[in-house]
Amino acid sequence: MKNIFEKSKKIFLEAVNYLVKEDFINAEKKFLESYKLTPDRISIVSNLIQIYIKQKNINQLDDFLKLNDNFKDTFDYKIGLGFLKFFKRKYNESLKICEEINSENLKQKIQTLNLRIKNLEEINEFEQALQLYKKILSLEEGNHINYYNFGTFLFKIGKPEESLINLYKALKIKKNFPGLFWNISLCELKLKNFRKGFSNYNIRWKNENNKKKYQSIKELKNLKDIENSKVLIWGDGDGGYGDNILFSRFLNYISKEYNNITFCTYGGLTELLRSLSKNIKVISTEQVNVKDYDFQIPLGDIPNLLNFQKFEEIPYYKLSIENDNKEKKLNLSKKKLNVGFAWCGNPNLPIDVYRSIPLKRFNKIINSENYKFFKLQTLLKPEEKKEFYSYNSVEDLGDKSFYDLAKCLNELDIIVSVDTSIIHLCGILNIKAYLLLNYNNFWTWFLDKKDTLWYPSIKIIKQKKFNDWSYVFEKLELELENLYNNKFKP
Repeated sequence: MKNIFEKSKKIFLEAVNYLVKEDFINAEKKFLESYKLTPDRISIVSNLIQIYIKQKNINQLDDFLKLNDNFKDTFDYKIGLGFLKFFKRKYNESLKICEEINSENLKQKIQTLNLRIKNLEEINEFEQALQLYKKILSLEEGNHINYYNFGTFLFKIGKPEESLINLYKALKIKKNFPGLFWNISLCELKLKNFRKGFSNYNIRWKNENNKKKYQSIKELKNLKDIENSKVLIWGDGDGGYGDNILFSRFLNYISKEYNNITFCTYGGLTELLRSLSKNIKVISTEQVNVKDYDFQIPLGDIPNLLNFQKFEEIPYYKLSIENDNKEKKLNLSKKKLNVGFAWCGNPNLPIDVYRSIPLKRFNKIINSENYKFFKLQTLLKPEEKKEFYSYNSVEDLGDKSFYDLAKCLNELDIIVSVDTSIIHLCGILNIKAYLLLNYNNFWTWFLDKKDTLWYPSIKIIKQKKFNDWSYVFEKLELELENLYNNKFKP
């Protein structure tokens, strides 16, 4: 019996070493070996539960808890069960478990409070979450992670100034750790501190989900190296359609001085962006031959090389596209205001839950006799199909290519869109549009509430309260009514 215990202890210590190195795969393997020898040791059970929580391994966590319900009165079992409910989106059940946990251990208190916060954020109880973050800081001031978590939370709910204060407090305690400088970059950019923000913007490549392309080509580090060199600037894989359109402003700027630039973008954008500049060759991913270039750089890294201080140093330009047919391409109404609209973006992006608007919120204006709507986005969520096809005054343009869509947008009286590529398309073409913007918007729209530095034709209608679209629709209804009256009741 003693030999079994000693063997288990030895394997356990090996597992702990892996855990310290954050090698969770080998740590789990060793803890399981130790567990098979001594399944009644709470230290082994505790570590395995924490690994499954860290890895968000729902099935393993579920099975392991069922196997070890003899520990159901311990903190480790309860917190594991709380996280399991959270992972399964049973937020109220998870909160109830948190309330039942009573521990005087500081580490356990902090973990329980953090789980409560996660649940509260999911059910939009942000004020309660805010108070719990403050409670954590009162319990444990010297932990950089607490300030970091609070900082990212504040950014999430649209408070970049307060966020930045807490992120810099985290930095003061620990000089560098995953995510810190990226979140500092986002805050600085949102506050229009461009030099500071873009100096850390390349940190995004340290995220395991972001992979740099074309690494066999030397990376451009200095704009002067463009002269007498062939340079590939790539946006395919650096943001989406909207990002590529937005950052093309910087491409156009440097093309005034350099004429040997190739811009690689997504296939759906190549035809549109070919008229960027006569000094820029625009190609798609399939057309890249790495042997043709001396340097490469991601599109999003260009602003840092420009090292500008004021946004006005990079002037706006209007993209002009050839319209081969001057005849109207749309089935326009002669008695109604013709409105193009896009109400949602890619649902797989974390920000989408805040930026997109449920289609049903548009019911009142769509059903108005004064407007004819044109769907501009490609996406139609399965749960919204029935509602969409019930409208009599909506025409679907979602099957058009981005270029073909661009050629007919100016036929419409006005465009209404959330923060998607459609609004960037309107902006670069200088077509009037309303941007319906969430309170905790992406950094590119800064803290602006009416106009945007990026595009003179875009007017912002922004939430006054976090996750509350009521003001936005009140304002939108008034704006559309005014446009209708100006057109038909001058």
